[in-house]
Amino acid sequence: MSPLKFILPLLIVALFSAPLLAEPEGAEIPFKEKDALIDVSDALRSKQYVHRAILSTLVRDTAGFGVGRFYINHLMGFSNVWQRGAVYTKYATGLQGASFGYLTSGGHGVELGLEISTVSNIQLGYRYFIRPKNFSLWGFTGVGVGSEVSSLSFADGPPQARLYSGPRQMAFATFGLLIPVIDVGLKAETRFSFYGTERIIFTTGVGMIVFL
Repeated sequence: MSPLKFILPLLIVALFSAPLLAEPEGAEIPFKEKDALIDVSDALRSKQYVHRAILSTLVRDTAGFGVGRFYINHLMGFSNVWQRGAVYTKYATGLQGASFGYLTSGGHGVELGLEISTVSNIQLGYRYFIRPKNFSLWGFTGVGVGSEVSSLSFADGPPQARLYSGPRQMAFATFGLLIPVIDVGLKAETRFSFYGTERIIFTTGVGMIVFL
């Protein structure tokens, strides 16, 4: 038998038993609009009302996807590397990255992070989060600088990649989309990194932002 048949009655009791008791005048009700009120006997037979009550309580009693907070930004994906030098080289590499940042109330974020791949690097970046009022999908864009940390590379890449002798510092531009959930955002991100004109890296990945 499905566990929902045991869990739903408990949730219904928890949500509706308190309002049935004699409460002081002015006590909070689950819904503010009069049209949203429903007889309890009808509510017990209405899955839609139960779902609305649970969602309303969850949104009301938990923190939203907020600003003015510290966050952890994770990225997992792949990079295509174009490298010039004595021999032109193109190859792909996986990556794992994480950064720690702060998002202001104006949507401006500053973060410091580390990315591990065939071309591992440490980064300092700026992000601007585009937050439409009536749309649940956010956008973001950003720029930053970084430096290669060759001692952290988890793979050597093709033999030609080890012949690279160009700049080790880079600048990058990034943009993506973010789905904000409660305290967590799911994202898809694209980034271009430029080590001068000697090495260009195109990165795509997915990840999440966790607010602290």
